[in-house]
Amino acid sequence: MRAIVTAEEHNLAGGMGSAVVEALRGVRHAPVEFVGVQDSFGRSAENYEILLQHFGLTAAAVADAVERLLQVT
Repeated sequence: MRAIVTAEEHNLAGGMGSAVVEALRGVRHAPVEFVGVQDSFGRSAENYEILLQHFGLTAAAVADAVERLLQVT
């Protein structure tokens, strides 16, 4: 395993990424990158896609995170 990237529609603090790292505690694992909502206030939008774009939760953002990690490993 070269890299671990988690993506979630949730605040990063206490989210799925944290659970993954906690589950891997004590086990040697690959570098980890989290894609999710930064600690911020909520927002309303015309549609769901606008919210995904605003919070950086697009497929392109996930792909960028994967590429960044693979370049480091």
